[in-house]
Amino acid sequence: MVVGGGGARGAWSGGFVKRLRYTEHKQPYRYAFGTSTGSPMAPLIVLDKFGPLETAYTSVNQGDIFSVNPFTAAGKLKGLNAAWRFLLHKNSFGDSTKLLTMIKKYFTAEDFRQMNDRGSGIEFTVACIDFTTGGVVYQSSAQAGLTYEDMCNWIWASSNEPLFMTFVPIGKDNYVDGGVRANVPVVRALKAAKAYGIQDIDVIVSKPVDPIINKSFKPDGILNNLLRVIELWETEVRNSNIEIAELLAKLGEVDLPSPGLAAGESQAINLHFYYIPRALFEACPNDLIFNQAQMKQFWADGENGQQDRPPRQLTILHKHIDLL
Repeated sequence: MVVGGGGARGAWSGGFVKRLRYTEHKQPYRYAFGTSTGSPMAPLIVLDKFGPLETAYTSVNQGDIFSVNPFTAAGKLKGLNAAWRFLLHKNSFGDSTKLLTMIKKYFTAEDFRQMNDRGSGIEFTVACIDFTTGGVVYQSSAQAGLTYEDMCNWIWASSNEPLFMTFVPIGKDNYVDGGVRANVPVVRALKAAKAYGIQDIDVIVSKPVDPIINKSFKPDGILNNLLRVIELWETEVRNSNIEIAELLAKLGEVDLPSPGLAAGESQAINLHFYYIPRALFEACPNDLIFNQAQMKQFWADGENGQQDRPPRQLTILHKHIDLL
């Protein structure tokens, strides 16, 4: 399972993953890869704890995420708050320390111990950005020597969109949301699938197939123009992550598998893409506004199977994954 970024839209993602788990596949996921809102989901997915996952995504509000909320109820940046934090030389417009508390509430130390018991066969990975080097860092729950506190900090860092949420110090560097460069961590999942002998990967994307861009946008102050820049950048990153898989699949169309090798056999991996419906995306223009009633509806829509068009499938040959 791969769950991309999307903030509050993650409620739809969670509901849709639950549907895939219980209605489509009827067996648990063993590996999960998450970015941003997908990161706190990832451990609960592989632990098969969909009850707590649903509670988390349908009862949350701004006060559960932010110690300092940077947004108005309408989703615009609070100008005075932004100016004050700028004068105080803060790294971000908001403070998301409360999110760490929430992560620990639903992903416990006992969960982490259970996950790392020998023979459990479950694992999750989150994507972060080292803000010093700009590199993508993938942190796995199976890494030797990793403590529960360490893993919670990595999940927290992966969930924190820069400029609006807390920069997380780990070691000598600061880490932020992996969505800056790996909004949908398909490449990492492909490499792991080849290593572990996995033949199918489900990919949840919290944007429609054709990204929606507000083409009637008008400049409305520096802060809201900043939100616009970030919207455009996130769309480009998401497209780039998925286009890599599309290009690898096209290689397979001109470089066919060995005779007799079917797409689902051991030398090929199938990617199944599921996208949020356009109406739900448009209903949540700022995905860092956590509206409890809206998120309950998003979860229900996901669990009911609402999506943007039928699912897409791409088949990637093992030998082409080696090009990554």
